[in-house]
Amino acid sequence: LGVQDVRVSRNHFGVLSGSAIMAGGVRLDAHHPTDPNLINRNIEIADNVIAGVSQDYKDNAAILTTYIDGARILHNDITDAPYDAIAVGWGWGYNDAGGNPNYDENQKGYLYNTRFTTPTTLRNTLIEGNRIHGVKTWYMDGGAIYNLSANPDSIIRGNHVLRIRTDGGGSGQNGNGISVFRAGGVIVEGNQIRDCALTFIRNNSGSGVQILGNQGRRCGEVGLFSEFAFEGAILANNHLED
Repeated sequence: LGVQDVRVSRNHFGVLSGSAIMAGGVRLDAHHPTDPNLINRNIEIADNVIAGVSQDYKDNAAILTTYIDGARILHNDITDAPYDAIAVGWGWGYNDAGGNPNYDENQKGYLYNTRFTTPTTLRNTLIEGNRIHGVKTWYMDGGAIYNLSANPDSIIRGNHVLRIRTDGGGSGQNGNGISVFRAGGVIVEGNQIRDCALTFIRNNSGSGVQILGNQGRRCGEVGLFSEFAFEGAILANNHLED
């Protein structure tokens, strides 16, 4: 915690049991710190080549950032990963302001855990210019790029996402090109997605998510999908084929 102004760049990662890069934290002081000096800020992950990671811990994303103000994930090449290439956020929204209704109603999670009334530290994320191909080879859920929980003022832009599989089975929310779940204030724009087993871009229970000017070709399900308790979604100027 309290990590600031760090850059991880120009590395080659391969043949690893787990993730290539993990940043952030999941403890209370990561998402609702008692001291502002504990906030993780301005972490850049750029120009890395990642292939063949998460071979034993298959539910590990190749790159994972959790509660960070100002994560920048730029120009990485990621291939041959069993789960997500890039995952941002944590906790399916149960630490977000107001909490996750499903966590409350079905799991009774707030009987023993705090329901927060203020936002987490996750915000200002930029995921741009990454090349992702041949991921989702084992584990379902999520997407090649997966934004999990509220992440205001964040952008997923100009990424090339190719040959996304769903070998782990499942349908719907599993194995998509770009997936945003319970996200608030995220813009998904100008991405190129090809040969995706299921949906190109999926907005699940998001608020104020904008999906703009993306291009997709050859998907196995609905090209663009907003579903389940979403509000204020804007889908415009996208071009989809096949």
